[in-house]
Formats: sequence, C-alpha cells, structure tokens
Amino acid sequence: MRIKSSSKIRKLTRAGQTGSTSVVIPAEIIRALGWRQKQRVLVKKISRAIIIRDAMTKHKKIKHKIMNQYTFLTEKSRVSII
Repeated sequence: MRIKSSSKIRKLTRAGQTGSTSVVIPAEIIRALGWRQKQRVLVKKISRAIIIRDAMTKHKKIKHKIMNQYTFLTEKSRVSII
C-alpha cells in the first residue's frame, strides 16, 4: 500500500553523533501556529505520544498576563455598556 506524499507521516532522522533524533514538521503547520525559526518549544512525552508546544518564557508569560487582563477589562466594560 502506497501512502500519498501529502500525508502527514514523517520519518525520524539522526541529527548528529550525540544520538539526537529529529522530525521535520510541515511548513503549513508551523505557519498556522505562528512559530518562527529558533523558537523555544517544550517537548513532553505522554504514554505513546509526544506533545510539542510553545515554551512560555518569562517575557511571554508577562505579555500573556497583560493580554488576559486587557481582555477581561474589555469584556467587563462591554457588559456594563449593555
């Protein structure tokens, strides 16, 4: 059975002599997530899967907290206007 090239199946490749392994993530997925080159990500293993997510650095945590406060304030003001 042949798999289409547009499939999301990828091969693992050796990334050096240290025993590291890499996988190529499709560009459309990276663009959809808004990730950039050399961005820090968190890799976590769960049972038989791996989760790769954006690492919340100190700067991003502060920015995220400010944005959450801003959206809370705007939602609160919308309620009082009605």
